[in-house]
Amino acid sequence: SSGQVSHLSTQRIFGKPGYIDQIILNDNQASQLTDGFALGITLLVSLTGRGAVGLLNACDDALEEPDTAEGIAAADAGWSAAQAEELARLVVGLAYERKKKRMPLAEALPRLEALAEAAEAEIPSLAGAAAAELDGEARQCDFCWSAPRSVRFACGHALYCETCAPRVLERDSNCPACRQPALPIAAIGTQVAEQATFVYQPPTRAVPHLPPP
Repeated sequence: SSGQVSHLSTQRIFGKPGYIDQIILNDNQASQLTDGFALGITLLVSLTGRGAVGLLNACDDALEEPDTAEGIAAADAGWSAAQAEELARLVVGLAYERKKKRMPLAEALPRLEALAEAAEAEIPSLAGAAAAELDGEARQCDFCWSAPRSVRFACGHALYCETCAPRVLERDSNCPACRQPALPIAAIGTQVAEQATFVYQPPTRAVPHLPPP
């Protein structure tokens, strides 16, 4: 409608380096386009396993030719060539194109959902994973993959072992899975690996101490 708000103007710029759209820096305007830019950079970080700062420029060649995006995919991430190409095309639409040619979030989100659904169909079911845990197979640390997960964050996610969790939190105190505050630590111990990746945490609880790295 004619009264619909298309953007918000701001005199204060907030955001994490690498995720801030030039539209915000140049025009002081935040909108769905700038939200889409941040999502595009997040997808590129997920695809490559690299930091956001300077990443668009570093991946310039692959983004010009998305069918070659498998070449920039993180080796240990398990992206197929088709998945890498679709992620690259989403990044191009959300973050690489000029303002007038940007892909609307309303178009990008269904494509991202379809990509996620297709990936879920290719991996073992949650029931299978639960059965493996019942057989004694503990969930491994997402950082080193050589030790069981033994630290649960305040948000409820358990992703890392006691050695790797402090290293991750040194760089960012938010949970990588949900971007909610990871501190204070909710639980530490071998029992964490035998539980689900996410366990709801009550607002108030005793806080175990996480030892320094």
